[in-house]
Amino acid sequence: MEKTKLEKLLDDEEVLKGITAIDSGMKVYRPDKVLDYLVLSYKDYHVAYLYDFERDILVDAKAKKLEDAQELAVEKIEKKLNRNYH
Repeated sequence: MEKTKLEKLLDDEEVLKGITAIDSGMKVYRPDKVLDYLVLSYKDYHVAYLYDFERDILVDAKAKKLEDAQELAVEKIEKKLNRNYH
């Protein structure tokens, strides 16, 4: 079985270089939509990834504050999902 785009990130040595913390799991986006998330924390910034397995859509957002990275990732996935719903 082929790895998802999100799983492939964890195989990329450049992406993993310098990580201080990793968090992953599932996020309820809408009552009928669940997204996978991955947060990679580095010394000076955080990168939040959201992945829609159904549509194979991956977005990422980088920011100094964790909350900012997460909010930006949600904004990005909303734009892509809404574009694909119509």
